[in-house]
Amino acid sequence: MLNTSPKRIYTSIYLTAFLYALGYGVSVYLIPLYATALRANYYELGLIGMVGNMLYIFFPILAGWLSDKANKAYLLAAGLALNIIATASISLTNTVLELLIVRIMGGFALGFYWPVIEALVADISPGLARVSKIGSFGAATTMGMIVGPPLGGVLAQILGFKATFLLASLPMVTALALMLVYVAPCYKRVVQVADSSASSPTFFLKSVLGVAPLVVIYSAFFSTVVSILPGYLSLLGYTATQIGVLFALVSGARIVALLSSHKVGGREVLALTFFSLTLALSCIIIFLAEALISFILGLVVMGVSIGFIFPLSFTLALKEVEQKMLGRGVGVYESILGVGFAGGPIFSGFIAENIDPKAPYLILGLLCLLIPLSLRKIKGG
Repeated sequence: MLNTSPKRIYTSIYLTAFLYALGYGVSVYLIPLYATALRANYYELGLIGMVGNMLYIFFPILAGWLSDKANKAYLLAAGLALNIIATASISLTNTVLELLIVRIMGGFALGFYWPVIEALVADISPGLARVSKIGSFGAATTMGMIVGPPLGGVLAQILGFKATFLLASLPMVTALALMLVYVAPCYKRVVQVADSSASSPTFFLKSVLGVAPLVVIYSAFFSTVVSILPGYLSLLGYTATQIGVLFALVSGARIVALLSSHKVGGREVLALTFFSLTLALSCIIIFLAEALISFILGLVVMGVSIGFIFPLSFTLALKEVEQKMLGRGVGVYESILGVGFAGGPIFSGFIAENIDPKAPYLILGLLCLLIPLSLRKIKGG
């Protein structure tokens, strides 16, 4: 592609994000339902969620480091290829153990997608534009998550789980082609020249790790909702289609928040304090929920909260990170997410299995109330 305008690249990246999320959305919420059909208990559901995210604690750092050294667009293409293989391979599983193994592959693949595409967007979006562009990227991703879950539910009921997991990889194939044909050739022409000044590793880590408590707690809650709640709703009698529509509503709430997040840019600490409290409220609503409308209310509040938390915490974490170290900064941020993604499901699955299916949401709600204390030490937001 000869046209190297930033607008064209942003559009291509957003479409890539949408297509990837479409395939991911078709498959990810079906995994707990498929595991339940394979007779997995709550603890095994949590274990599946944990192993799917365990490698994500480590590989984003490697992917981020590589993205600072190599062309981010081509590295992203490699990550998309890994995700295609990991998603299609779910259709080959027949036991809980086999599903566990494939989800390990999925964690590896995720580690080479999210950090790289976020670093790519951050690299071409300096300064105050970063909140807006990351928010738009998040909105494009979430739009795919709106279409994906209900589509996956319908396909699973018509075609069965195995065929649906195979079909879920097809949008990712299209995303890979788009990245190779449109984004990769142009990115080299618009990427900014890195600052050659020296960087302080201590300052770098302090900048990113300052948001760690917030990121760990919100990712633990989100991964619990994704990994544990669908199985619980299934046991309550809700169909795959109903569950898919429920999570589509959550994604809709996230889009509204993501596209509005730039309005509080520059006031990240204050905004994150407020939305950590609304996240706690959503936990309590889900804990108390009895009817579907109550689950909808709690999850929509969660969607709005996370929709603001992601771009604001991302921007705050990278605010003082130099351009040439953006990939590593994003990698550390995503690894912190991985801690919550891996720990949330196994912790919540154990609590749900041995105490009460709703208890994890009460505990996570109480933890959310501690987030404002951790944010008090952060300056400049």
